[in-house]
Amino acid sequence: MKIVVNADIGAFRLSSEALSLYRTRGGRAADVEHDALTALARSSDFRTDPVLIGIVEELGPRASGPDSHLEVVEIEDGAGWRVFEVCGFETVLH
Repeated sequence: MKIVVNADIGAFRLSSEALSLYRTRGGRAADVEHDALTALARSSDFRTDPVLIGIVEELGPRASGPDSHLEVVEIEDGAGWRVFEVCGFETVLH
C-alpha cells in the first residue's frame, strides 16, 4: 500500500501544479478548495488516493507546496497504519 506523507517541517500542501493535475484527473477530493486540502490531509482516503499518489510520483519535488516535501512511502498491504507527526515531520506507523 502506498501513502503520501510530508517528510519535512511544515504542513501537508500540494503545489499549484499538483493541485491542477489532481482536479483534472478527478481525484477523490477534486472539488475541495486548496486551503481545505491541508485539513483533508489527515484523511486516510486522501493519503491513499491513487490519483494523488500518481501525481506525487510523477512530479517528484514539484508536487510539494510551500514548506512541504511530499513523498510516497510504501507499507505492507493490509497493515494497520496511521500518520504520526512531530514538528511537521510525518512518518507512517504500522
